[in-house]
This record gives sequence, structure tokens and C-alpha cells, in this order.
Amino acid sequence: MSPRRITIAFPDHMQEVVWAHLRSNDVDEEAAFLFAEPEFTAKGITLHVRGSYLVPSQDFEVRGMDGIVLNDECRAALLKRAHDAGHALIECHAHPGWRPAVFSIYDFEGFSEFVPHVRWRLQDRPYAAIVVAGTTFDALAWIEPGNPTPVAVDAVTSASEILYPTRQSLVRWQEVTRGRTV
Repeated sequence: MSPRRITIAFPDHMQEVVWAHLRSNDVDEEAAFLFAEPEFTAKGITLHVRGSYLVPSQDFEVRGMDGIVLNDECRAALLKRAHDAGHALIECHAHPGWRPAVFSIYDFEGFSEFVPHVRWRLQDRPYAAIVVAGTTFDALAWIEPGNPTPVAVDAVTSASEILYPTRQSLVRWQEVTRGRTV
């Protein structure tokens, strides 16, 4: 059973730095990864962000307005860093020009391939994904061991604010996995 509440908690100013990186390109998608310490409580899960990696252009194998693919060296380094620290991994990327934020069909295809591998490598620690578009964002998380279905993230917090996702991606995920495209 999924926890009642899922929150991604940033330390001071890190959320602004990551969002600025993701919004820095009006043509191609940008990406970042967050390393988080999961805290499980009766109320739910908080993923406390402890570090970030702003993906530079040389780490992309493919990069455009329609999607990104990281090169093998970058993926391996991200997994090793998260594994060695005992952290959960959070993928972040931007959709230039899209509003409101929602994950694409291409994103869902990538999740279907990448998330099971990451969760196996990270010993079933949570994996989450955030998509930023303009001033909006959406987020999904894979929490339950062995469950390939994500759940919606309820909020992203920083020292100064609470941000709420569009919550459109989970509905889209359910429609896509039932064989209907949106």
C-alpha cells in the first residue's frame, strides 16, 4: 500500500538552482538529478534532497526538444553515487514551451525501461521524477518494492515555500498503460 503523502524536500536555495538550470534552455530539454535520503513515517515519505547533479551538455547522448538520453558513463556515475551514499534518486527534466507540466509518452516509455533497473541497482530505494514546464511542474514516484506503477508526489518543499504539482501525469500514465494514448 502506498504512503498517504509523498514530499520532496529541498534544502535552502537548492530548488531555485535546479529549476533555473532546467529552465535555462528554450529549445532543448535540460536535466538534473537529485540524491535524496528517504524518511518513512506513518504520514508518508519525505525524500530529503542531499545533493544534486546538473547535467552538462557533454553527458547527453541524445538531446532535443522531444527528449533526452544520457550517455552510459553519466548513467553509471549517477547510479554509483546514489548507491554508495544509500540515497534514492530523483530525475528532473524540462519541457521547453509545454504548459502545464505533464510527462510525455516518450517519458513514460523511458520510465518503463529505466525505473526497474534503477530500483534494482539501488536495492528498491524510491525513485522519483520531476518535469518542469514554465512555472509549473509535475512529479511521480515509484515507492513500493516490485511495483512498476508510480504514485503522484504531493508537494515539493524548500525552506521558504511549498509547491504543488499539476498532478496531471498520473492520470495520463493510467490512460497510457490501459492502451489509450493521450
